[in-house]
Amino acid sequence: MDYLLTSFASLPDFRINRKKLYDLTEIVFMSICGVICGCDDYASIKSWSDDNVVWLRQYLALANGIPSDDIFRRIFQYLDYEAFNRCFMDFTLLLDIQEFSLISIFKNVV
Repeated sequence: MDYLLTSFASLPDFRINRKKLYDLTEIVFMSICGVICGCDDYASIKSWSDDNVVWLRQYLALANGIPSDDIFRRIFQYLDYEAFNRCFMDFTLLLDIQEFSLISIFKNVV
């Protein structure tokens, strides 16, 4: 999970400093983990994050708790997608596929 946090640390944050209640990297981390676990909208990412807050706190500070689904939506509405793509590609390059014994693709085990 450190790979994910490291890869997205350089993602530019478009928000005004005084309005940053939630850390951008933490929002992205929760979103990616939620999508990997089957979430398909912002409400389900919020719900998944609420349900897994104990696990998330192993990796994230979550100083202000879990953001609302509206916060997730706003972040991704204005996010620089090219920068996000670069960060995501960096993340995939850091992964050592040998570490994983099973890879789940579309709910099928390969």
